[in-house]
Amino acid sequence: MPCLAKNSEWLPCNAAPMKGEDYCYIHNPHVPENEKKLAQSLGWKSSPVVVKNTLIENASDVANLLSDTLNRVRTWEISVSVANSIGYLSNQFLKAKEVSEYQDKLDHIHRAIT
Repeated sequence: MPCLAKNSEWLPCNAAPMKGEDYCYIHNPHVPENEKKLAQSLGWKSSPVVVKNTLIENASDVANLLSDTLNRVRTWEISVSVANSIGYLSNQFLKAKEVSEYQDKLDHIHRAIT
């Protein structure tokens, strides 16, 4: 369920609400105004996303990250735009990892024939 607030044009906010709340970080009446202003000055449009500090090193780590992301989108804990960013960056990581592995194999072959 998205944030219950309306924007200046009376359209739904659509940001993910804070965990256990009906409103996102910016619209939550329990968050002090000075904290909201600071968050907005840092570029936060809705609730800040808390992610586990897990090092991503291989495809299995990416699969776990994407699984966690999917489940958090389904419960509105994070927004779809944040999930899209995680998905995009995960894909870029996997492509870079694949190219790196091919380069390692080519270097090994090159050393073997020279």
